Amino acid sequence: MASRIRYFFLFISTVISLQAQTLTLKKGAIMDSLATGEAVSETYSLFLPSNFNTDRTWPLLLIFDMEGRSSQALRMFSNVAEEQGYILAGPNHVSDTLSIADNILVTGRLLSSIKSILPIASNRVYSAGFGSGGRMAGLVPVFINNISGVLSCGSAFPNTELLSTTNRFHYIGIVGNGDYNYTDMIEARRMMNTLRFTNQLYVFKGGHHWPSTDLLGRALSHFTIAAMGKKLIGKDENLIASAYSKDLSSYETLKNSGAFLQAERHLNDMLMIYRPHRSIDSLRTFRKTLRKNKQFKNQQRLNTNYRFRESLLKDDYAYYLEEDVLTYNYNNLGWWTFQMEKLKTFSKSPLSEEQLMGKRLLGYANALVEDQVIVSQAEEDPEAVLLLWMLKTITDPKDFPYYLKIIRETSLQEDFGTALFYLEEALKNGFTDLDALSELEHTGLLRIMPQYRELLSTYSKESEE
Repeated sequence: MASRIRYFFLFISTVISLQAQTLTLKKGAIMDSLATGEAVSETYSLFLPSNFNTDRTWPLLLIFDMEGRSSQALRMFSNVAEEQGYILAGPNHVSDTLSIADNILVTGRLLSSIKSILPIASNRVYSAGFGSGGRMAGLVPVFINNISGVLSCGSAFPNTELLSTTNRFHYIGIVGNGDYNYTDMIEARRMMNTLRFTNQLYVFKGGHHWPSTDLLGRALSHFTIAAMGKKLIGKDENLIASAYSKDLSSYETLKNSGAFLQAERHLNDMLMIYRPHRSIDSLRTFRKTLRKNKQFKNQQRLNTNYRFRESLLKDDYAYYLEEDVLTYNYNNLGWWTFQMEKLKTFSKSPLSEEQLMGKRLLGYANALVEDQVIVSQAEEDPEAVLLLWMLKTITDPKDFPYYLKIIRETSLQEDFGTALFYLEEALKNGFTDLDALSELEHTGLLRIMPQYRELLSTYSKESEE
């Protein structure tokens, strides 16, 4: 009764009295900048389904974006949350610049605050995110009790050594086959299978970006079906039948398109998901037949070979980057240029596995340098940062802000030869924002040099032609 009085009536919106603060919660819309209980300096975004009421408890999906864009992250899930009846919440004050302990404390305060004002099903709390947000989502059940599942998009579980058979949770990964985290997610799946964690891995065609709404919806429906299997909620035969039909259709699409390896993984996921609910003899037969297929065996062999080759190259890049940063080895920039050109050749290969390997390694090298930039900036090592900026123009030649940073810094050091070189490289790669160039600090002397004016004039004429 006290709970009913506390939540009062919910029609188009819900008004909740929280201590001295009145909080108005709207249904069917994303609300941003809500205060986390008494921690008024911390805020979060929230989404309630349109049919939300206080007569039942609701599953909660915590969504992490490490750049404070929680409302944007919630928007990716809002349609499927509306359809499947999930509450969404995302903290605005978790960040890669904070320690894991601080991020967990922020998350704990948010979870406590939400549970104090909404009827959350304590045995159906999940975490999700993309990229670094996915890594954070994976850490949540390690440090916070009673997290039932993790949905990580484009990011492997951060450290499989943290997995414990005494703290099991349902893990779903979603990744593009051209994503540089693809091989790590395959390896994490293997480890989770070894430890008998309930897990699925959905692979789509694409790179390092959010998956489709359909895949996000599939993940939430699988969380729901798993909860039914554990008898946490009542069984909905219509939902199970609908999900099974969609999954079976996806398998047929994969098989008919010749993606036999992915089709086999898909069947393994279906066996795990639907075993508690229906006969899976037909799925076992499909898998047995598929594994005898010569094309499947060939794809499996090629995939293993290229994953091994990819692993070796990733180790090389990590090793040489660390060495180059420690020794400020500008002389090795040519080696990096050669490596990126080689990967571009791979990415144009007629062999699909080699092509995907090339795309993944290009993404990996670029992400590796970006991560090291953050580390070197935190360590206040300007020489290393300058070297890494130069490397960034090699791993991603179209990321023009890095050229501008180099031009500004080398002009400050009166190293005008280097500044002019990177100006020309930027112009060669299509840089056209001359206003941003003219507003750069410390470039006054550079801009009055005849070589500077000549470069702008030359590339301006070429763009007109």
